[in-house]
Amino acid sequence: MISTDETRKIGMHVLLNRYPDATIVSEQGVGQLWKYRFATNGTTIPSVLVVDRKAAKARFENLSR
Repeated sequence: MISTDETRKIGMHVLLNRYPDATIVSEQGVGQLWKYRFATNGTTIPSVLVVDRKAAKARFENLSR
């Protein structure tokens, strides 16, 4: 399993590739899955970036309303 710092680096790399001016609003770590809420231009996006610490992979998931 990768470290917390490495998890954040992977998340920021994937996030900034898709949304260059994005900032992390909040993060939540639950076991091997870490979820990052983010905003662009001051608006929070209705999706989260999920980083799997065991597989060292990231994906975007839409939030259900």
